Amino acid sequence: MKVGILINPKHGHTMRAYSELVEIIRRSHTRYRSATTTKQWPGVEQASKLLDWGADLIVILGGDGTLRVSAPVLASANVPVLIIPTGTANVLSRHLGIRSTRQALQLVQKYLDSPFAPRCEVPVNVADCFTEAGPRREHFLSLAGIGGDARAVSGRTRLPTGLGWGILGYAYGAGRALFAPLISAHLTTPQSSGPPRQSSGPPRQSSG
Repeated sequence: MKVGILINPKHGHTMRAYSELVEIIRRSHTRYRSATTTKQWPGVEQASKLLDWGADLIVILGGDGTLRVSAPVLASANVPVLIIPTGTANVLSRHLGIRSTRQALQLVQKYLDSPFAPRCEVPVNVADCFTEAGPRREHFLSLAGIGGDARAVSGRTRLPTGLGWGILGYAYGAGRALFAPLISAHLTTPQSSGPPRQSSGPPRQSSG
């Protein structure tokens, strides 16, 4: 197995988590290659390069922004992705039931011990935006249906008396939803994964 690691180094604890991840990978005698995001290259090129190298598992150390940027490339390649949440809010990982870097690292260890596991598929959506600078196409990961917006607007959240609906009601529901994952992340049932497809791009990398 080859493991590609995509790192957003914006937060200090990212590199601590990266050091622990590398130790886990080395103990399993697995080949790995790392690529670091930058402002100029936020993740697409790095993810593509890791796939070109032949990674059949991608581990992302970052938050929702890194996931959103790299998602289209990774989804089209059909490779499994493990998230180590080191971003600011980590909304997606929370709704997948991954509450901490410690839990995420344990999932990586389990996956390397037995690389067959159930998947949670998250849709990658496309939005065409029209701005003063001209049209722009954006990709984003939808949380509706697995927790975020769905919980915030579904009416299942009890509001304090006098709060009412509107933007305050939505914000209250969204806050409750953020800390109430609907999916529990675990690796138990054997299931084979599909082969990777490859893309291209020019990032900074390191190998092990």
